[in-house]
Amino acid sequence: MKKVLENVLLLDGHNVRKGEVLFVEEGILDVKEKILEEDAERIDGKGLLLLPSLVDVHVHLRDPGYTKKETIHTGTLAAAHGGFLHVFPMPNLIPCPDDPLDGKAYLDHLKKEEVVSCHPYASLTKNQLGKEIVDMEALYQLGFHQFSDDGGESTEDEEILQKALTFSQRTGCRISFHCEDKSLEGKTRIMFSGRRAKELGIEGGMTDEAEASQARFYIQMAKKYGGHIHICHVSAKKTVEAIKEGQENGVDVTGEATCHHLTLTDEDVSSPKFKMSPPLKPLEDVLALRKALKENIISIIASDHAPHTKEEKDKGMEKAPFGIVSLETSLPILYAKLVLEEKLLSLPELIDRMSLFPAERFLLKGIGRIAPGYRSDFFLFDPNAHYRIDSSTFLSKGKNTPYEGWDVIGEVIRSYHDGKVVYERKGGSL
Repeated sequence: MKKVLENVLLLDGHNVRKGEVLFVEEGILDVKEKILEEDAERIDGKGLLLLPSLVDVHVHLRDPGYTKKETIHTGTLAAAHGGFLHVFPMPNLIPCPDDPLDGKAYLDHLKKEEVVSCHPYASLTKNQLGKEIVDMEALYQLGFHQFSDDGGESTEDEEILQKALTFSQRTGCRISFHCEDKSLEGKTRIMFSGRRAKELGIEGGMTDEAEASQARFYIQMAKKYGGHIHICHVSAKKTVEAIKEGQENGVDVTGEATCHHLTLTDEDVSSPKFKMSPPLKPLEDVLALRKALKENIISIIASDHAPHTKEEKDKGMEKAPFGIVSLETSLPILYAKLVLEEKLLSLPELIDRMSLFPAERFLLKGIGRIAPGYRSDFFLFDPNAHYRIDSSTFLSKGKNTPYEGWDVIGEVIRSYHDGKVVYERKGGSL
């Protein structure tokens, strides 16, 4: 059945205009100031912003294998709550999607449980050990169009990388790298090796070079063999410089920044809720990331949503696992911090980096705009809603957030996926 979302605000370049959207489950049919469609169901948007689906190219849904932390169903519910109607789950699972049999079972499981569209990564190497390349062709034909080492052992085997990058060059598939040179990590990965780490009694921590050196290596391999590569959760100024140099030298490399690496520094660390990989960096690195985001050297914002149980995160800085949940907080925090407070980006620029740019980079068609021919994947957003982040309201199983109690502005009110409501703010209709 045809539906019209009326009385909504639409982004038009850097401007906002009133409009109406005619859509069906299969896609958007028309966008005008006034739509005259007698047989359509009309839905009042209450003057809220209608924004295109956010796209998160780096999430951990923990299912199968770690369902105490998260399930596909709870994780994708959380994504819908955050405005992310397309997500890319990482392969650090049990079993790991590294062969056609397990890959097929995983794809079937996703389709059965997902609330929003999942575009999963396959592992780049068998069991994520960095020793033996997977059958990329077979997995690609199954539907895995991106591969990652994330959550496992990164590989420096040039023969593996040559095969992978050559395959990427031929097929267009994307390869995402988690950059971490373990020989340069220091005694511990818990924190960046700085003043705050010493204050907390954490010696021999991570340096920025541990990330940057690995990024340089993969960029050099891509320059040598071709391929389309993506650097996960960039956190260091030196890594930004490596990506910029690669882009200037013709390497097809992109990078992503997370909300936490754009808004927190190592000085904020006070508990295991701030323990993440890569660790938070000094302000100098945060400012470099922000500048790179503005200049599109880093063109994508991803969440690195990493849920853990309360019991795990309560084990203290040394034993607690790395990672935070972020699907439900990224948009309001970035809108409040980078758009309203810092004025680093306009709202359209922020949405491009969370929607259109990741969609284009990872070859998703019909995502990133509210326009005829695009998918009916969008959400109503109240840019004036003021509230306090409360993890007890999260739809994710994970409550491990460093943003507990933060006052933010901007709230997802209702999300549509394939033209159907998949999230609505608690309390009923608008």
